[in-house]
Amino acid sequence: MEPLWEPGTRHGYHALVFGHLVGEILRRVTGRSLGTFFRTEVTEPLGLDFWIGLPEEHEPRVAPCTSADPPAPGQPVPQFYAVAMNDPTSIPGMIVWNSGGILLPGAVNSHQVHAAEIPSANGITNARGLAGMYRPLALGGEFNGVRLVPDDAIPNPGVPARSARRHVVFMRS
Repeated sequence: MEPLWEPGTRHGYHALVFGHLVGEILRRVTGRSLGTFFRTEVTEPLGLDFWIGLPEEHEPRVAPCTSADPPAPGQPVPQFYAVAMNDPTSIPGMIVWNSGGILLPGAVNSHQVHAAEIPSANGITNARGLAGMYRPLALGGEFNGVRLVPDDAIPNPGVPARSARRHVVFMRS
């Protein structure tokens, strides 16, 4: 695909795209899907109740997601959605209208979405599972003998990461 802007002039992150790109690289390197890799390399060794691709037997344990009420008549619509609704060719428009239906009302509460391995967009866990995934990273990369990343791969939390370029996904392009 041709880039939407000259490389190096702007940047944008979109989980539904970036997660699939990383997941495909992982699959080609390891032969496993991201959900399988995450389960065997992260959640099982750490003993976490955390899934990317939820097995059907766990579906009754999932709390439904609730959306915020839409703005009342006359109230402003958030800029991201205003741009998306008014210009389907804009970056926000492409995100909303090319999401495979996951952003449609109620879609995130279906078992089909819970069972799908949508990298960086449908991890299903509880507070303990989420904290347990981050624990090794907060402790230098290891917890209870499980090392997720080498020490030198963990950035200094006292130094904020920042881009000097304009982020175009969340700002008007």
